[in-house]
Amino acid sequence: KEQVEPVTWKFNMANEEVSPDGVFLAGGDYFGTPGENAMTDVDGDGVWTITMAMPLGYSGAYTLTNGACGDWSCKENIV
Repeated sequence: KEQVEPVTWKFNMANEEVSPDGVFLAGGDYFGTPGENAMTDVDGDGVWTITMAMPLGYSGAYTLTNGACGDWSCKENIV
């Protein structure tokens, strides 16, 4: 059985206009397309979080999307 551990991502969106669809973790070879991994801001402080069980030793790319856009137009600008 593959060993996994919970990993939490937190993105501060307090100074951004958040899409009505919400904020998502996406991309790379593990996190899928925008809309698959919804983040939450339970306390309304503008910090969106998600915790996922990740394989130990995993290394890969990911991105944040502000919305669930199928064409990736809502992907964060990482330039």
